[in-house]
Amino acid sequence: MRLFSNFCQVHCLFASVLQAESRAKLANEAIHRTFGFWDVRELRHLLRLMVAVLCHVLSIPTCNVHFSALVARMLARKLDCPKLAETLRLGAAPRASSFASKYMFRTGYLQQILSWCEKPGDHYSRAWGLWLVLTMLSYEASEEKLKAQADTLDPEAVLVMEEVSLEEVQVERRNRLLDEQEAAAGKSSAEIQEMRSKQPECKTRIHWLRSSRELIRACALSAGKCISYQWKDSQQLGCVASAWCLVELPEFIQTAVESIDSKVVSKCLTLPEKSLQLAALLLVSVVSSLRLQLNARNIAAEFLRRFHHMQQILIESLSSSGEGPYDMIARWLHEPMMGLPNENEFRCLVSFMIGQCICPPLASTPSLDLESSLAAPGKSLVPVREPLPPVDPKARKAVEQVVEAEPLGAPPVAECGTPPAALLDKIAEEVMKEDQRLLDAQGGKMEGPMYSTMLCHLLFALAVMVPSHPKEAAQSSRVRGAAFAQLIKVQQIVAQGILPKALYDPADGDRAKPRVAEIAACSDVEAVSAC
Repeated sequence: MRLFSNFCQVHCLFASVLQAESRAKLANEAIHRTFGFWDVRELRHLLRLMVAVLCHVLSIPTCNVHFSALVARMLARKLDCPKLAETLRLGAAPRASSFASKYMFRTGYLQQILSWCEKPGDHYSRAWGLWLVLTMLSYEASEEKLKAQADTLDPEAVLVMEEVSLEEVQVERRNRLLDEQEAAAGKSSAEIQEMRSKQPECKTRIHWLRSSRELIRACALSAGKCISYQWKDSQQLGCVASAWCLVELPEFIQTAVESIDSKVVSKCLTLPEKSLQLAALLLVSVVSSLRLQLNARNIAAEFLRRFHHMQQILIESLSSSGEGPYDMIARWLHEPMMGLPNENEFRCLVSFMIGQCICPPLASTPSLDLESSLAAPGKSLVPVREPLPPVDPKARKAVEQVVEAEPLGAPPVAECGTPPAALLDKIAEEVMKEDQRLLDAQGGKMEGPMYSTMLCHLLFALAVMVPSHPKEAAQSSRVRGAAFAQLIKVQQIVAQGILPKALYDPADGDRAKPRVAEIAACSDVEAVSAC
């Protein structure tokens, strides 16, 4: 298993070995024997094999760029390699993926692997087990795709891929015809070979994970231990997997409040690695904005105490990190753009968390009460009491005395203090930059998105910060310009009758939603009225 898992890291070897159904059955028997008794080394070898299979099927690189270039050069130049290259050209990759899905990447095997990763447990296996869960969640098949293949789908299959012809003779005959057509079109042999070696699109199913409370608990325990372990990759995987599972798996939060150490997550924000900071900031953002579902387990007093305490530590530690209040957040916003991956997402989360720190969520119990759910975060509900007109002049003085009503809402989960006034101008400047970027993308035409996630988060932070510094906001030309620019934008939308589809962000795909109503009703009105 150790040698086989090493060989399978190279895609051409993986496809060459597993293109035959008999060899895929042998691998299936080897996996069965591995589960016969607990051995940490065998678990690691098997986990490496499963990671390689998932990567090859989903077209995720398993080797670095230099090694992949070396493999491609050897396939083209070595005397012993033309037969292997021809095997790939004849459809070995899709056949290997199909047989791997049928005999190796099964729900029962994955359940056993994830269980063993936590109990008895191994830290290397925990980290890569979370990677498997995270990757399968990100490539999950849609409901429409599953319904379309419901009749032919194996209940134990995890991978969902298109049906392709696996007969090598048919593929060879088809390739000869296509070669002649593409050669006449002027395509090179390298381009033709690359097109032949491609495999169909593949998605995953995680029904077996969503329905298993034991596996979700094991994943939550593994995530907490990965975050606490002093290994950068482990902490990064733990934070990202926890953030995704909190959204996709509702049962995850029940164990996460016990297994995830909030102080360790806060410490990850101060480490120099930018990728680890982004992963920790993503987890902090999800936890601080998570709305609990209404069920018997989520309304338990002990669970709510732990959950709100977790939110408090994460929010307050983020706002107090650095030499002063909001110092680290301000430095993140002032950092120049360095062209790093996900840098825009990082700044987007920073702007969102500024608003969360200034206006933290309420420590309330999950409820279906519409009035409580629509209440402004961080503000208590106050009953409206209008004084009656006085009966006589003597009673006027008594009526004018307003009795302060006791708040009805829950208190906020954290108290982060007042942000510095200098941060107000910086956020307003970022609002104007993002607004200008969207205008430049439109090219002078009223087409394309007028709002982005980054702009919405910046306006949210600006709206909740203005009441803390009303005088500075009123005197700042940047704040006034940022606020009125959004009002003018809404006025243009209404006056010109722009359809909501034109306001969608194409990058959002099927999840694109117009954000005009939210911005117009919340951020702009609050910011302008406060000014």
